Amino acid sequence: ADSVDTYDFSGLPISGITARSTWAQIETPNNTFNWSKLDAAVSTARAYGLYVYLHTTPGIYSPTWPYSNGVDSVVLDGNKKCPIPWDPDFIDVHWADFITKCGQRYDGVDVVKYVAISGPNSRSVEMALAKSDTERALWISAGFDTALIINTWKKCIDYFAAAFPHTQIVLNVTSVMQVTYTEGIAEQVVAYGA
Repeated sequence: ADSVDTYDFSGLPISGITARSTWAQIETPNNTFNWSKLDAAVSTARAYGLYVYLHTTPGIYSPTWPYSNGVDSVVLDGNKKCPIPWDPDFIDVHWADFITKCGQRYDGVDVVKYVAISGPNSRSVEMALAKSDTERALWISAGFDTALIINTWKKCIDYFAAAFPHTQIVLNVTSVMQVTYTEGIAEQVVAYGA
């Protein structure tokens, strides 16, 4: 099954489900939203008395329209286009607006217990950009630096906190850190969000 609403959760020893979607699945044309996948997960969770851990993924799963609106990008392994996370047109305009729209729809919903903070990542909601030496070189040539990525994560924490004031927000820290493996990136971001 490709949607959580087709599962029977009766009698399973679980307390929640993950509602996962990509930005491109939700907002393919600019300002046109298809929330059906996440709404189905919320309905299913409610029907079975479960909570929802909600996350939406940008990066290579971003819609194409931001690129024609000025968002800079790199092409990662597998010929996947990815917005440059610290590009103000991406993070402060389009992604911030999308987060706001998500919050307007899901903040305070009874079964939505957690929302993953995302934005400066490439393939998941975890704090990772590069998966290969080739990608590390791409990010460095695109202007990656430690202070810039920390600041971008801080902005995302602020955007999610503003959009979801009644819902717990979660940072998915990973040991596969960033581009240069500079010590302290995760620690500084976590300290800011604490």
